[in-house]
Amino acid sequence: PITCAVIFDKMVLIGTEGGKIMHYCTETFAIKWETVGHLENVLSLALNDKRAISASTVPDLCVWKILENSVSTVPIKIPVTRPVRCMIIYEEKLYFGDDGVNIKVLDFKSENIDKLKNHDTDHGSTDSLLIYKNCYLVSSSYNLDFGKTSINFRSLEDHSYLFTVRCPMYGPITCLSCDPSRDPADTPELFCGGCELGVIEHIGADQSSDHLNETDDVEVLRLEALQDKYVDSLSEAFSSDEEDEIPHKAQRRRSNDAEEPASSGSWCSIS
Repeated sequence: PITCAVIFDKMVLIGTEGGKIMHYCTETFAIKWETVGHLENVLSLALNDKRAISASTVPDLCVWKILENSVSTVPIKIPVTRPVRCMIIYEEKLYFGDDGVNIKVLDFKSENIDKLKNHDTDHGSTDSLLIYKNCYLVSSSYNLDFGKTSINFRSLEDHSYLFTVRCPMYGPITCLSCDPSRDPADTPELFCGGCELGVIEHIGADQSSDHLNETDDVEVLRLEALQDKYVDSLSEAFSSDEEDEIPHKAQRRRSNDAEEPASSGSWCSIS
């Protein structure tokens, strides 16, 4: 089974449960290159025109050089202490996150690894990363002890901390995305996923440095149809006794949502 995938230009990189990595061409849909790159499941991938990066559930990180018609057969291994949950390449840097409180930044030229604190005041793992509008480094964090979910914004230019969207009633965010074709002048829109699919609007596109110190409310619109399908798919995998329990949990969730004044979604705060 496929565990992760990433696309860049006309290249698609796919990781599987067996540790295999496959490189496809989007024009011909032919496999250009494949190898067993890891001993365990591939956990995350990153790709640009120069490099393919892969990581697995065993703490390892491999950098594969993109050649003219293939990929290098021997990777450069970067020492890591935890499984890399997410990563993204921007220019000559690799940003990656794990169960630690810091975002790691690998400079390909100097081969140095710097650390950025994911959340300015809180602690939690880094589950997803996104380059937003080519000016923000966006990361999600989840504090398992307190069940706190946050989306944190840093300047991509100097890595300075900007602001945080806090989502206290939202579960762990395991993926982030945005529409790259969206006009920058339009209202910003950020998609976040986990057990639910959420849409966040008005997330600081016009924030000034003075305004960042204020606290605003931001609405996360939950697409309940996906949550219902997620619960249904879970119930199919359980026995008949356990199937009876899942709908009750879903019903209690809908009942609680009905008591909230805004049924369209939950509210978050920017700090």
